[in-house]
Amino acid sequence: MLIHQQIEQDYLTAFKAHDQARVDVLRLVKAAIKNAEIDLRKHELTDAEATTVLMKEAKKRKESIAMYRQGNRPELAAAEEAELTAISSYLPTQISDEEIAMAVGAAVAELKPTPKDFGRVMSAVMAKIKGQADGNRVAAAVKQLLK
Repeated sequence: MLIHQQIEQDYLTAFKAHDQARVDVLRLVKAAIKNAEIDLRKHELTDAEATTVLMKEAKKRKESIAMYRQGNRPELAAAEEAELTAISSYLPTQISDEEIAMAVGAAVAELKPTPKDFGRVMSAVMAKIKGQADGNRVAAAVKQLLK
């Protein structure tokens, strides 16, 4: 079953169960996927494209959580965390820092970059582990290895 089909099914289940918080999150996710379909001029997104949309939505929630905490708004941060949890359930499992370091090491060995080739290494690593790790974690590993 494709991700967007699973989201639609879970949306209907939550709607029938009167789980308004989950309905709201899934409605936002469905809208984001629909907007991506319109932008890409596609009839239906693939799982990889839907995962990219979900990752963007998760990133927005993480940024909002940080801003709400900085602004001393714990109730809004808690609401965003609940949304992030719901969105994360549709994302692939995240790989560990050790696995990221191994992927970065392999890319560095293959490309033989200079310290200025950060972007080249990042694009090679992100292509290999697409959707399995946050870009910030990968960037930290690349920076550490290119020192």
